[in-house]
Amino acid sequence: MLDSRLIRSIKLFTDDIDFDWRFFQLGKSSKVVVFESLESVNANCDAYERPRQALYDGQHVKLKFPALRSLDISEFIIEPPLVKCLQASPLESLSYTHGCAYSIKNLIPLIAKLKRLKLSLEFNVGSSSGDDYIRTLNDVFQQTQDLEIVVCTVWDDSKLVNFRIVDWPFLTHLWIQAVFEFDDFLVALPKMTSLVNLSILIAGFNEGYSARAVAALKKHKRGYPDRFASKVEKLRLEHEIELSGFEMDELPLRPFYKKNLKLIKWYMPNVKWVAIVPM
Repeated sequence: MLDSRLIRSIKLFTDDIDFDWRFFQLGKSSKVVVFESLESVNANCDAYERPRQALYDGQHVKLKFPALRSLDISEFIIEPPLVKCLQASPLESLSYTHGCAYSIKNLIPLIAKLKRLKLSLEFNVGSSSGDDYIRTLNDVFQQTQDLEIVVCTVWDDSKLVNFRIVDWPFLTHLWIQAVFEFDDFLVALPKMTSLVNLSILIAGFNEGYSARAVAALKKHKRGYPDRFASKVEKLRLEHEIELSGFEMDELPLRPFYKKNLKLIKWYMPNVKWVAIVPM
């Protein structure tokens, strides 16, 4: 048993579905656990091949975090009782990895108090459909207008991400590791007007992909005759290839970028830094 009043940081990694916050009780009669000095929590649940568990479900004891400023959660389910506890804390930074749509929607009451929000999303895990997930994210990101940094990482290899219904006007950083077409992404780009940092993994780049990308860039340029106010300053293109037989200067994405630089800059005229790297 540990004295919860003295703990300043918690790093929790559990594959034990029976984890219980009563471990921090100061006596069996106490129904409240107060983490008076706790400033940061990093909680990672190994949910591989079994049901996920809630980080806190409100049973047995009540938790209080009067000093908590940073929370990093991976895999755990977020239930309303945890959100209620966190609303009374001075929380500034929240990071959530591989969260289901249910948990992410529960976060909405916390957003107004944050300065930084980071969501890492895996579309082929735990949600009803890709479109439902996107709509939930739209609801969440619509609430982030007063945050300093809003980061989203999209992981998907099953084409569940429908960028055509994305509406993330306050997102500042986006990292896409998903199967997608430029045509769909260019529909979404004007709806991400706060975006300053964009990183994209290009999987399976070949002549066919290049031709479709160029066609999409030209088509949407005609559809948007006036430049929209893109704020993207940093662009990172990651190339998923086998490195054997390739020199860095020979990456197929590099000639594609150079040849179509003017076209790309039409969409992102404020880009000041570009990296094209292997993955």
